[in-house]
Order: sequence, then C-alpha cells, then structure tokens
Amino acid sequence: MESPEAQWASTRTPSPRPASRKSTRSSRSAKSHQSNRTTEQTPLLAREDRSDDGREDEPRTPATTSLLRTLSGSHGSGKTPIWKKRWPSILALAILCVVVVMIMLGFLASEGIEEYAMQAADFKPTKLALDGLVDQGANVHVEGDFTMDASKVKKTSVRNIGRFGTWIAREAETGAFDAHVYLPEYGNVLVGTAKIPSIKVNIRNGHTTHISFITSVQPGSPEGIRNVAHDWIDGRLGQIRVKGKAEVPVKSGLINIGKQTVEQSMVFKGGDVPKLPKYNITRLNIREAEGGRKGMGADASIVVKNDFPVEITLPPVGVDVLVDGCSSDKQIFVGTAETSQLEIQAKTDLEVNVTGNVDHLSNSLTEACPNSAKSPLDAFIGDYMKGHDATVYINCCTFPDPDTPSWARDLLKDIQVPVPVAGKQMGSLIKNFTMAGMHFALPDPWAEPGTPEASPTISAVIKVNVGLPHEMNFPLDVNQVKADADIYYKGKKLGKMDMSKWQKANSTRIEAHGKEGPSLLVQSEIKKAPIEILDDDLFGEVVQALIFGGKGVMLDMEATVSVGVDTPMGKFAIRGIPAKGSVPVKRS
Repeated sequence: MESPEAQWASTRTPSPRPASRKSTRSSRSAKSHQSNRTTEQTPLLAREDRSDDGREDEPRTPATTSLLRTLSGSHGSGKTPIWKKRWPSILALAILCVVVVMIMLGFLASEGIEEYAMQAADFKPTKLALDGLVDQGANVHVEGDFTMDASKVKKTSVRNIGRFGTWIAREAETGAFDAHVYLPEYGNVLVGTAKIPSIKVNIRNGHTTHISFITSVQPGSPEGIRNVAHDWIDGRLGQIRVKGKAEVPVKSGLINIGKQTVEQSMVFKGGDVPKLPKYNITRLNIREAEGGRKGMGADASIVVKNDFPVEITLPPVGVDVLVDGCSSDKQIFVGTAETSQLEIQAKTDLEVNVTGNVDHLSNSLTEACPNSAKSPLDAFIGDYMKGHDATVYINCCTFPDPDTPSWARDLLKDIQVPVPVAGKQMGSLIKNFTMAGMHFALPDPWAEPGTPEASPTISAVIKVNVGLPHEMNFPLDVNQVKADADIYYKGKKLGKMDMSKWQKANSTRIEAHGKEGPSLLVQSEIKKAPIEILDDDLFGEVVQALIFGGKGVMLDMEATVSVGVDTPMGKFAIRGIPAKGSVPVKRS
C-alpha cells in the first residue's frame, strides 16, 4: 500500500515546463533546413514560426522572410514587425477611404445631391448684356456670382452630408446643355431655350465663383408670351409659376456622374413679379409738324428708372398712340411716336427721347359721345387739366430698321401698354376773367312766368386771359366761347347765368414777358344772357342798389368756361376751364 505522500504525488497535475533555448534553436534549425527544400506544396507566403499560443506556424519562403525583415527594420532580431503592430490603423485608414469614396459616389448618384444643390446653390447675376440680335434669337452675355450656402438646406442630414461630399469633391463641371423654360399655368407654353456652355464652379460651402459666359437664347411661342405680357400689363398677373428643365452632364474631377435631369419650378408672387418701371417726363414741347408733314409734332424726354443689371442695345422703335373712346374697351388712334436707338446700362436710369406726330384729329375723337355733351378728347383734356391722371395707350411695335429680326417683330406686335400721364392743375390757366361794359336789365313785369322775358338779363363783353403752358409752341386760335357762371353778391349766391350756347369769339396771342408766360386774350360779346335768380330778397337788394345807389354794384362770379380752338391738327373744344372774377354792374 502506498503512502499518502505517494498518492498525493500521483494525483497532482504536473506543471508544464518551458521549452529550453536549445530546443528552440534546434527546432528553428530544422525548419530552416527544411525550408531550403521547397516543393510544389510549399506556400508562397509563410506565416510566423510560432503563434502566441506556442503553436508552430507554417514555413515561409526566403523572399517573404526578406520582405518581412525589411518591413520590420531588423534582419535577425526577434522584434515584432512595425506593420504588424500598426495593422489596425492601416486597416482603419483603408476602410475609411473606401467609405469616403462610397459616400461620395452614393451622394452624387442619389437624390441627395439634387436636394442639396437645389437648396444650397445661389446665383446672383451682376450683368446681363445683349450682345446682338440674330435670326433665331439673341446672344446674351451673362455674368454673376455662384455660391453654395449650406445654411439654406432644411434637412440636417442632407446639409451635413452635402457639405462633406462637396468639400471632398471641391469642384463640379457641367457640360454644354440646353435649358428650356415653360409656364405651366399657360398650357405649359415654351418661353424660350438657352444654350448654356460648359461651366466649372467651386462647390464647397461658402466659396464664391465668378461666372461669365455667352448664351444663345431662342424665344418660344410668340402667342403664348404675348398672353403672359397682356396679363402682366393689365395687372392680372398676381403670381406666375416658371418651370425650368434640362439634361445636364456633370462631372467632379475624374468622376463622371453622367447626365442629370434637372427640373425645378419657381413661383413668383406679389412683389416678386417685376412691375412696369417708374418714369418721369422731364421735357415736353408741342409744336407744328416738321419735314413737310401736316398737323402737330411733339418732342419729349422721359427718364425711366432701371434697377436691373441689364445692358441692352435696342433698335429704333415706332409705336401708335391712342386714348380712350366713348367706351373704355375701345381706344381711338391719335398719332405716332418713335424712339432712336437706346443704350441701356446696368442699374442706370435711362433717358428716352421720343418724337411724336399728330396728322389730324378724327371725328370719333372730337364728336360728343352718345348721351353726353363731351367728346373723348374733351374727357382726356379735362382729366389732365383737373390734375387727374390721363391715360394714353401705346400700341407696340414697328421697327424702322430693316435689319431687325422677324422674331422680334412677331414677339412684340399687338402688345398694348397703358401709360398714365400725370395731370397738371390748371386752376390758374385763366389768369383773368372779366365782363367789360356789363349792363343789368330788369325783367318785363308783364312777361309770362318761366319765359326768358321774365328773368333779368346781362349784356357785356367777356374778356378771358388764358395762360398757355410753356410746352405749347404752336399756332392756337379761339373762335368760340361759352360759360356757366354762379353770381354772388356780398358773399351770398344770387343766381346763375346760363350761356350754354356757343358765342362767337376772337383771340390775340400775348407773348411772354418777364416772369409771365405766353397767354391768349379771348373776347366775346354777349347780349341779354338770362340770369336765374335763386334768392329773391338778395335780388331786391341788388335792384335797390342799382336804382337808388347811383354807382352800380359789384358782383362776384365763379365760372366754368369752354373754348373752341383751331390748331394745325384741327378744331376741337377745351371744356370746363375754371375761372373767377369780379364784375362791376350798371343799370341798363
């Protein structure tokens, strides 16, 4: 029987002994000797001799051994190679590069780039110049600043990935392409096509690229464009939706992304829709027609405000001028106007010199309208003299230059633009209104009530001094006059003088002197014009003053005077001219 010590020794697990240095060398020598005898089964890349757990690795070739020693920086030492120590970093860097490339390709090829580009891209035009008109359109020189502004992108994920992707890509370049512009709300009518050349821009966030290129613009449907223009001019264009569409070839560096279909709609509302520019008539001269033409001519200088970065050279343009007829939906031709060639500079007010001509006034312009005592010309001049805006209509366009392309003629024909002409208060047009040699006749006491003989009458010579505007530099003759006047005595209204029938008149022009401008002295004799008495008691005071006063009385008058004039363009009447005056009255 064994002793307890022997039993304990037999059951105890023996501890492993480390391999001696000698056995290690022997093993390596054996392996080295074996490696010299390479066979077809010998692997090209041998692994390490022994792994960390003590297991032996597979043999390696001499070429591999030499390569690994070179990477490790040691040819015989037992140090661990550097590449093996840093393989996690090398692997992470490789994976990161692959991920970056995948993100870029995925971003560029997905809808993310479209969403990011559409929201972040910002182009501010600084110059738009018309380089010339050609048979099929116009060559336009465009300059502007392109910037990518990531803060305008709404989605955070798209914004972040977009900033990262465009930072890596840095630049993007488009090939030449055609951009088409449509108006969906007008039957998807084609407004025009622009041929855009290749453009390269910096697409990193916050970087600005100045762009300059020349594009050929071809107009679309003339009829569709005119419909939009009419709605815009008439104030019916509250908003407009514009759709652009293009097949754009895009590449970034060596990466060719291919053609991208870009389709974008923009809605312009209210103040976003450009309005007709403001203007100011700085000079107006109305004269006799020149060059052997009949009628009257006019020269005007108009300053038009230009807030747009547009540079255009426009050929000479001729237009027809019309005014409202008896009905507001029908206009009457008055004359023609023509401009010389216009040089429009960017954001610079434009001075337009216009020459007009009126050969004669048509009957439809000077004849009274149905159920009215006024003609269309009376209404126009009356609004102007009362300080109200008077509207003239410009019918576009004719082009005196034969080299003007036919598409421009087709595009602009039959477009009518209403132009308000600011009225001018003519309260002081009549400088003086008097009645010389005025005699007051009492009514016939035996006359039938309601008859002219039952009313008092006035006989006098009417003298009206009409001030002429400095712009009127043509022969003007007044050949008839009539007036309706309210008569006051001591500040109280006495009655009305009815002189509704035209009375013969003559006029004499008085040239300007000193600060006084030119004027026209009009004289007309009236006999026994009836007066409608409105205050009998006040009339009694006037009669007593005339009979017993001995010196006559002073009456105040507020009149509305109408004059018939004869001009180089024909005869017409100017009605409703206000006049005031004090008239001494003697008993007849």
